[in-house]
Amino acid sequence: MNPPVILCVDDDPAQVGALRRALTPKYEVRAVESSVEALALLRSGEPFDVVVSDLRMPEISGDELLAIAAQLRADLRRVIVTAFPDAAELIASFECGSVHHVLTKPWRAPELRFVIDQLLESHELTRENARLRRDIDDAKHRPDGRHALPVSASEASAREEHARAAPERAASP
Repeated sequence: MNPPVILCVDDDPAQVGALRRALTPKYEVRAVESSVEALALLRSGEPFDVVVSDLRMPEISGDELLAIAAQLRADLRRVIVTAFPDAAELIASFECGSVHHVLTKPWRAPELRFVIDQLLESHELTRENARLRRDIDDAKHRPDGRHALPVSASEASAREEHARAAPERAASP
């Protein structure tokens, strides 16, 4: 299985290097020093699992970048890293769903890896839950018209009664 792919974005080359060192070799890391370059990578369709972005950058801010990323790929996990946490700005990012987590600088490598692991695990559980719901729905509506999985005991009881009454209905004129 391939390691998760993390896109790291920060206009400070030292921070880009620190992010790369903190996340390699556990993850595959693509690191860029420009939000415009990051946006181009996101639009290219490369298979990123998480984007870690600085908040304050020239051209496109981190929260704007992550809002665009959320529109491009809603399943992408998104983290803001900032030395200047502006509560109103970050609350707005959370409310619109563009940010999943905020880390303040200076961050610690174990904390960053923990946050990414939690986001990836949560995302995997969400996908697994959706798959199981589809499987249950498919099982409830089998092609032969029979329901394989009753939704509740009362529904099962009603189905049994219906099945017993079916021969009686067929015999009546």
